[in-house]
Amino acid sequence: MNENDLAEVFRQADQVFHAVSLEREELHRAVMPARQQSEYSLDGVRQTLGQISELARSVEQVNADIASARSACESAQRHDWIVGIDGYVSAAEGRRQEVSNILDAYHLLEASYELGTAVDALHAEANSTFEHNSRPEHVGNVDAMGRQREALMVVRERAVGLIEHAYRLFEIPRNELLPYWFADYLNGTKSDLDSQFEIIDAYVKALDEELARR
Repeated sequence: MNENDLAEVFRQADQVFHAVSLEREELHRAVMPARQQSEYSLDGVRQTLGQISELARSVEQVNADIASARSACESAQRHDWIVGIDGYVSAAEGRRQEVSNILDAYHLLEASYELGTAVDALHAEANSTFEHNSRPEHVGNVDAMGRQREALMVVRERAVGLIEHAYRLFEIPRNELLPYWFADYLNGTKSDLDSQFEIIDAYVKALDEELARR
């Protein structure tokens, strides 16, 4: 290894380190998705996750290149170069942890946007079921009410599963790199889900009462 080789290792490391810093800043600048737009945000997060995963591989390669350079300098007894390399060893390890934290943050965003998209779909499905149930030919029809109840129980069960998933997301320790609005987004999604569940549950109970009278 000569001085030019070492300079090239440092140059590539600097590029990767700078890319990690840019991704951290981009994460902080992320905008909270509007309701009914979670699916679009989800696509963006998944695309970014691919980019971050590639960046993580670049960080690992930089770590390997720096370790190889250090070994070569030790063999050549270039202790003057080793001092500079050790500074990069420390920086590379820090960037490795940082890119890991960024990945964790985006995975949590992805899970939260998936929940938001599922809640939107649940809302649409419940509204469709309510609309179908309110048709004149179904009013007072015991068989129709039985089918309505069965359909709503499927939607209700889906809501219960989403609520359980939401609680699991709340239990995950917060990553300090997450945007400031993340907690509000997750709380809002959970609140929408709770409200939808209450409406579905009330509708099922009303059907049960009506069926009991017949």
